[in-house]
Amino acid sequence: MSIPKIAFESFNSEKKSKLAKAVAHHFKSYLVKDYALEYQKMVQRDLVLSDMKRVAQGQLNLENEFLEMGGKFLFCEATIFTHYVFCQENFSEAPAWIIENYKQNEYVKRFVFKEEEELFTELPNIVIEGGNFEEQLEFCVEQVDYFFPQSHPLS
Repeated sequence: MSIPKIAFESFNSEKKSKLAKAVAHHFKSYLVKDYALEYQKMVQRDLVLSDMKRVAQGQLNLENEFLEMGGKFLFCEATIFTHYVFCQENFSEAPAWIIENYKQNEYVKRFVFKEEEELFTELPNIVIEGGNFEEQLEFCVEQVDYFFPQSHPLS
């Protein structure tokens, strides 16, 4: 059985992380952190274009490690597509490896915040519009329940 991967696409790291963590907790599922943040701490500088292939590969490696552990869902704070958009926004280009691979790595659902919707239009999204944290959490949980009714933590 394939584990559904659900992504949170955003550059607002704090807001995205808090919401992704809460949704993953609600569904008693794993959360894959944004590898770019870990990598940036490791190199102790801003990311440059030449870092981005390593960052995207690190993100995929983390996802694969968590997929091997099983579970109902795998929630992801970032994806290879997040890194592709980051490259386009910051460097006006992306490494060839990212371009070749971001569409092949499937996420069954993607959440994106309304204020960043135009950045992530290349792939389908579920848009989180306004509201406070609790309302956004409730919306995300409802969407996961809607698309995966058999996977509710109480079923």
